[in-house]
Amino acid sequence: ENWASVDIVQKLDYDKLLPLNATRYTLVEFAFDEEPWWIEAILKEMLSGGYIPIIAHPERYFCIHEAPNHLYEWRKMGAFAQMNKESILGRLGSHTAATAELLLKHNLINCLARDAHHSYVRTTDMTALNRYMENNFALGYRDLLMQTNPQAILEGQPLKLAGRFRRIE
Repeated sequence: ENWASVDIVQKLDYDKLLPLNATRYTLVEFAFDEEPWWIEAILKEMLSGGYIPIIAHPERYFCIHEAPNHLYEWRKMGAFAQMNKESILGRLGSHTAATAELLLKHNLINCLARDAHHSYVRTTDMTALNRYMENNFALGYRDLLMQTNPQAILEGQPLKLAGRFRRIE
């Protein structure tokens, strides 16, 4: 993933940062306490520079906890969103888990991923996430977020939507 900065497009253009698998999709991470107006400015710059931003774990951002429709607005702009398995499974706190479930229920997430750091903490094992998705959402939605869209990203193909993403009321 690439850390958001005012010069992210220039860094991508000159190969100082890399998009995913040499496609236009670019995983971008923001500080958890980042202001929503700054996130939006960076996303707009990336989109106008020809990159497709995939926002890394927006369910962990404080501005999304407070006002989840920021993600709705960023999705309308053309950005996508990736959610971490630890967030959904409640391993990063109950507030993050509740936000994650809300975003999933409103089709605001495009893919699920692991944020593996070690072989014993935040691992690559997706069994619990797979079970959670099977128990709480349609199998087609699980497959879309865990297989279809990740594969499309790697191939530089358009992402599929599970239906219309919705504003959170």
